[in-house]
Amino acid sequence: MWYKSVKQWNVVLNSMFSTAGLIVPCILGIFIFDEPISFMQVVCIAVLFASTSMLVDASKKASAGFSKKTILYLVGSMLSNGMVMFCQKLFGELQPNGNVSLFSMMTFLIPAVVILCAVPFVPERTEPTKKLPKKLIGYALILAFAVFVIQQLVTLLTPLLSSAVLFTFVNGGATVVAALVGAIVYKEKITVKSACGIILGVVAMICIKIF
Repeated sequence: MWYKSVKQWNVVLNSMFSTAGLIVPCILGIFIFDEPISFMQVVCIAVLFASTSMLVDASKKASAGFSKKTILYLVGSMLSNGMVMFCQKLFGELQPNGNVSLFSMMTFLIPAVVILCAVPFVPERTEPTKKLPKKLIGYALILAFAVFVIQQLVTLLTPLLSSAVLFTFVNGGATVVAALVGAIVYKEKITVKSACGIILGVVAMICIKIF
């Protein structure tokens, strides 16, 4: 879903929607992990969604390519990322001394096998390439290593921090990095409204940790 949504729209907007997925472990944590959320944390989460709304509105004005399909991909990205956070939290709570490396390996191995089995049934829209470019392979290795490290660290921290604090901090930092990468590497224009949305979102993420 994230890959589809990032193809449709910019990096910052996709990162903000992925970050908004933290609402999933926060809500489920109330009932499953007995992690109550304070009133101020609820306010901060609401502000985070408001900042996301500002980014959506700014993006709609920036291009005519924003469609219902784009929204569907973004919401799908948000929910799927939220479920990833929840599963990490679930493992940390149920198996505080469990093998995190094995858990991380399984989270990558299972979808890899499923995708591999699905490849023959996916129609080719373009001329298939015989092999991946060397540069792309290098980027894939860097991405795999980065995601693996994040998976390890976050899973190890799940028994120590509440969902609201942990996932807000991790994804909030990712949003800032995504904004910088989008602007510097991909030359994505940051408007006044989108900049305000990013700042508001970051402030909300900081405040949710304080309260």
